[in-house]
Amino acid sequence: MKQFFKFMFASMLGTFLVIVILFLVSIGIVAGIVAVASNDEVVIDKNTVLVIKMDKPIADRVPKMPVFRMMGAEKYAGLTEILKDLKKAKTDKNVPGIYLDLSTIQASMATIEEIREGLLDFKKSGKFIWAYSEGYDQKAYYLASVADKIYLTPQGMVFFKGLSANVMFLKGTLDKLDIKMQIIRHGKFKAATEPLFLDKMSPENRKQMTELITDLWDNMITGISEARHIGKDELNRIADSLKLGRADEALKYKFIDQIAYKDEFLKDLRSKLGLDEKAKIKSVSIDKYTDVYDPETKKTSKDKIAVIYAQGSIAGGEGDDQSIGSDRISKAIRKAREDEKVKAIVFRINSGGGDGLASDIIWCILWRCCCQWRILYRLCSHKDTCRA
Repeated sequence: MKQFFKFMFASMLGTFLVIVILFLVSIGIVAGIVAVASNDEVVIDKNTVLVIKMDKPIADRVPKMPVFRMMGAEKYAGLTEILKDLKKAKTDKNVPGIYLDLSTIQASMATIEEIREGLLDFKKSGKFIWAYSEGYDQKAYYLASVADKIYLTPQGMVFFKGLSANVMFLKGTLDKLDIKMQIIRHGKFKAATEPLFLDKMSPENRKQMTELITDLWDNMITGISEARHIGKDELNRIADSLKLGRADEALKYKFIDQIAYKDEFLKDLRSKLGLDEKAKIKSVSIDKYTDVYDPETKKTSKDKIAVIYAQGSIAGGEGDDQSIGSDRISKAIRKAREDEKVKAIVFRINSGGGDGLASDIIWCILWRCCCQWRILYRLCSHKDTCRA
């Protein structure tokens, strides 16, 4: 009997200790989250240069993850945060200018376009933008062209040769494997499945790809022409003849302003900031600058616009931050529609497509908003039957 009570009390004591330990750990986690959330604000000194790197993928929006931050995970800014930071830096008296480090870019052309527009708006403040890189591809150079001064390392290159598109066709391989694809598509311009049943581009797909690439290229050289004061015809001639490459050629055709090693660039930057030759340059990354206090964020209004982000592939179900789940997005739209303070919705989509049924579910609930708010009511195909 004594042995029974001995083991019973030992088990109870062990269970009690485990509960106490888990309780203390939980308190520690919660305290850590609160500490991280409350101590995020960053304070910068006067004459601090804002450094923009794009060596990490840039999503439309980066969710706040205090638990990961507490565990030491690196913070990074998404497109939304970058654009807000550029507006904030435009009026920040402690930020005299921006240093663009464009050696590596992990962003789509659409993202680059929005950031470039943000930088052009920043320049209206009269503050400087300098760019430095070990080499510029076309996407990086398009962004760098907004800079007041563009630097390139002596052995660096500028790639400028126009745009092209390639499509890989699989029909020949499938024929050899005796595989016949059953394709259902609507319209001749729906070309995503063409590689499975054709061995070359259809006239319709060639037409739309040509128009897309031509439009993208014209937009790119127009921006470069306006920023660098080089004629569009001259830019096309340089691209067609492949005359651009080495640093000295880039300087000759006025694509860059100076050839310099990194230490020479930093020396010029010190001079620009009015610092001694050996003084340390104060800088803050765009990722950390997100946490600098912004008075604009404290302004509130009874009327609000809800911004709903949809990025990734479209599918049924809940989805996550990197995919578009019809249930999750529908709930967000419905919540915004039922909120009396929300007067409009901006539905921001960054997707290559996905499930048709899931897309239709999201589409229908968006039109319910249109019918309820009388926004684009005449365009609603359900206007005669919608009872939302």
